[in-house]
Amino acid sequence: MPDTPADRAREVAPSERFLPVIWAAMLLAVFLYAALSYYLESRPPLLLEVDLQHWALVFLGMSSGLHVLTAFLLRQAIAALTKGSYVGYCIVRWALLEAIGVYGFVLAMLGVDFAVTSIFFMAGLLTIGGTRPGATDREAFVGLFR
Repeated sequence: MPDTPADRAREVAPSERFLPVIWAAMLLAVFLYAALSYYLESRPPLLLEVDLQHWALVFLGMSSGLHVLTAFLLRQAIAALTKGSYVGYCIVRWALLEAIGVYGFVLAMLGVDFAVTSIFFMAGLLTIGGTRPGATDREAFVGLFR
């Protein structure tokens, strides 16, 4: 019976074999947000003031930066919040990073140009792609408890 978070982190749960599928689904979701935004770009944009679009772009851009910082620099906090569950740790990180793609989709719905929103989609794809589950990621996760 594991007594410490490090012992719990070393245990390989049967649910971990589905992590690559969940990871791929998150990548595909961001790709679909981008494809839908590109497809909907030909529709007439919402009648929002340009200032509101710019403020939304600044706010969501800063929020995206905080998501990236949290997912990569505050991994130990995420590991502590998930109580040593590697599956929970991965899903929380991926959800934070997928939100960047959602922000790009929201901006596209507000009428921001696709060239600008594509930055959000690429950032989401690259950051989720950089957190692929595997032995090295699991070792890094276990190392957070040392």
